[in-house]
Amino acid sequence: MRQCACYPCLMHPRRSRFPLSRLLSSRSLLAWLLCLPMLAVAAVDNPEQYGGESFTITLGEDTEITGRHFPTNDGPTVLWIASGYGLHPRHYRVARALAAQGMDVWLADLLESLFMPPGTTSIRSLDGHYVAQLATQLCRRRGQPVTLISGSYGAIPVLRGARLLQRNSRNCLAGAILFSPNFLARVPGLGEEPEFLPIIDATNIPLVIFQAEKNSNRGQSQQVLARLQRAGATVWVRPMTGVTALFYDGDTTAATRTTLRQVPQQMRTLLELLARTPIPAPRPAPNIAPRTTGTPVPGGLDHRLRPYHGRPEPWPLDLKTAGGQRVRISDYRGQVTVVNFWASWCPPCVEEIPSLNRLKEKFTGRPFRLISINYGESPQQIRRFLKKVDVRFPVLLDEDGRVARQWKVVAFPSTFVIDTAGRIRYGVNAAIHWDDPAVTETLEALLTAE
Repeated sequence: MRQCACYPCLMHPRRSRFPLSRLLSSRSLLAWLLCLPMLAVAAVDNPEQYGGESFTITLGEDTEITGRHFPTNDGPTVLWIASGYGLHPRHYRVARALAAQGMDVWLADLLESLFMPPGTTSIRSLDGHYVAQLATQLCRRRGQPVTLISGSYGAIPVLRGARLLQRNSRNCLAGAILFSPNFLARVPGLGEEPEFLPIIDATNIPLVIFQAEKNSNRGQSQQVLARLQRAGATVWVRPMTGVTALFYDGDTTAATRTTLRQVPQQMRTLLELLARTPIPAPRPAPNIAPRTTGTPVPGGLDHRLRPYHGRPEPWPLDLKTAGGQRVRISDYRGQVTVVNFWASWCPPCVEEIPSLNRLKEKFTGRPFRLISINYGESPQQIRRFLKKVDVRFPVLLDEDGRVARQWKVVAFPSTFVIDTAGRIRYGVNAAIHWDDPAVTETLEALLTAE
């Protein structure tokens, strides 16, 4: 299996330099084996090209946090925390544009400074003290409260840090701005309800959420919003129409490019709104500390095709192909059906296509069908993709992500196996070899079942 992170690849992706067979054999490469809402991309090697100046801030006796500072004299202070996979070109460009709007911006990649491996596990493990200490030092230097910014899983240490600031230095906190935040405690298994970290139930500060319409975490955004509001948080939500991952350079749609141009001015206005909103005392809450290494969160990631324990009835489909042909499926009985959710920006999704082609060929002439559902991409994007990659099965388009949300898909690829009685029997939320004997024997057993 492979993980990326939109995210979602999540988020949210590097180009693989390894064959799928090597990647599938190593659990240590979990961050490559599944495409989540947070998109994992290569961090910037030379941030100097984007201007600003480097900084080093010492926390405690010997912890040094480094980053990039885009200074202004009197504007509002912003502390921007990387989301788990480093700082990327668009972060620096937006930070530079914010500075041009009069904001004093500090970009920091905590995981890099702390010599921690990049990824969602590391960023979820941060308890908020580094964020709170950084914000407190900036507050004292600048003589004004600090607005915290992050995205995806970076929202977790940011809100933990905000709560510490509420408790110890409330005058140093102005609020937070979050881009498509993700608070999943673990990747849910196929069909499972998501489990969120308790920090969202303990947060009552003013927040702005920029939510990408096509990011796969959109399916949980209403649940997150409801819980934040129940906790007493004042939340303003700004939808980003047509956007999958704002800070992923591979998301080059016109909607994303337009949003990138608009965000700096919008953020300036929203910072003024946050500055006018009082910061309340922290609300009493249960333990919100991250789990220690001795009590890991069980993952919902699959290493192989496994029995499915969610809703057994598959949702009907009514979608179009990239060529405009309408495909409707309301009755799944009479055939074994494999439904594969994927995206072209997800390397594991692409790398399992050849084995899916071979699977379809193996069962040609049998009561078997293979359907793929592309997540969040336009017909033009998929037509270009199909000219480059040999795909021998139908590709349906879920442009707005509605179908993925119905099927509770949060990771890519995610694949469901439906038996001849029309019930979902097996599933996998990672890339596998679909022509592996263990897989084909499972499908053969469904085809020959009485």
